[in-house]
Parts: sequence; structure tokens; C-alpha cells
Amino acid sequence: MMWNIGKKYWFILSILVVLVIVGCVASSAILFKRDLQVFVTPGARVISEHTLGSGMVQLQYEHNGPLDQQSAQLHQLLDDHRFYSRYSLLACDDACLQSGTMLVYERRHLNETLSETITIQRYGASPYVTELTWRRCVRIPFYGCWPAT
Repeated sequence: MMWNIGKKYWFILSILVVLVIVGCVASSAILFKRDLQVFVTPGARVISEHTLGSGMVQLQYEHNGPLDQQSAQLHQLLDDHRFYSRYSLLACDDACLQSGTMLVYERRHLNETLSETITIQRYGASPYVTELTWRRCVRIPFYGCWPAT
């Protein structure tokens, strides 16, 4: 009989299935861990974090001081975490940054499967308000981005 496998083998098979499930859950938790606090520049105050939807979080804080210095610090933080943009944050002067210009940074992992996008918008006069919106999704073939927000 084909199904005449001993209890020992069924036990080993069930342990392997449980280990695969635990591995998937653990990797999902690591994959979707959010750590926006690393993008808070020195001197920031009134820091708040909001969940906007599944896979989307917004970080908002106020910052006093020179805008060009904060821009350089923010650009360095994004560069350290391997986010890239088609346009340089440093190429945007004070008038550009004060006008509420939106800057978009992207990062992809796992052979373009995991996609992360950070949108930065700053506005106001001193203190300046900085908003970082972070969207993270997994690209599924024939479906698109999940979770779709």
C-alpha cells in the first residue's frame, strides 16, 4: 500500500509543515516591520505616527532651524537606508522646499518583489512641518501590489 507510512514519518512530516508555517509567519513579521523613527532628523519635535491603511504609515514632525541643514540630514538618512530618487533633495532650494514640494523616494527588495515608497512633503514657516508617508507592498504576479492602499 502506498499510504502505509509509519507513524514516525507522519510525525516528521507534520513537524516540517509546522516549521514552514512558523517560518512564513516570522518572515512576514520581519518583512512588514516598520521603523519610521530612523527618518526623524535631529532637532525634531512634536513627532506623531499614524497608520493610514494596510501597508501605509505617515510620520509627521516639526523642525526649527535651517531648512537646508535638515534637508541634508534627511537626504543622508534616506541614502543610508538605500532609498533612491530621480530628483535630488539637495537640488531643491529653500523656496522650493517651503512651497510644499513633494519628493518621492523608492526602494525595492527581493528581486523587485517588495516595494517601498516614501513620499516627503514639507510646508509652513519656522517651525517647518515634515510629513513622511511610507507605503510598503509585495508585488504579486497578475495581481499587482498587495496590500493595495
